Amino acid sequence: MAIDLRLLGSKLAKYREQLQESLLDVEKSTGIDSTRLAQIEFGQTEPTGDEILILADHYRCDFKFFISNEQVAPFEQTETLYRAHGSDFSKEDRRAVQDFLYLCETEDFLMKELGRAPGSFVFSPSGDYLGSNNQWNENLR
Repeated sequence: MAIDLRLLGSKLAKYREQLQESLLDVEKSTGIDSTRLAQIEFGQTEPTGDEILILADHYRCDFKFFISNEQVAPFEQTETLYRAHGSDFSKEDRRAVQDFLYLCETEDFLMKELGRAPGSFVFSPSGDYLGSNNQWNENLR
């Protein structure tokens, strides 16, 4: 199966843009030259297997997403969130969201492999971290 270099590059560029990173930011984190990263993003050059793994780790994404079209990526799931509230999220917030999604996907995969059913999640806000008269508490009533 041949990798569609333009699609691969588009996926990488979307991740980078969502995380508000420059090519230099990615270079510093991954060790992959920013000129080469630009060529990969434009579909002009094929990345090595190591580069795909390094970039998948950097973007906290399953490497299989980059080489196939079978999965919905976390950035596609968060695109609506960022479109509606993008200015509310700092660069660090976006990285934390990406890390959280990656950890959730990894846990889901491991639980399935172990044959364990997913547990339920119940959230009960407590304390006054959000303040007593904020919109969150008003919505809960």
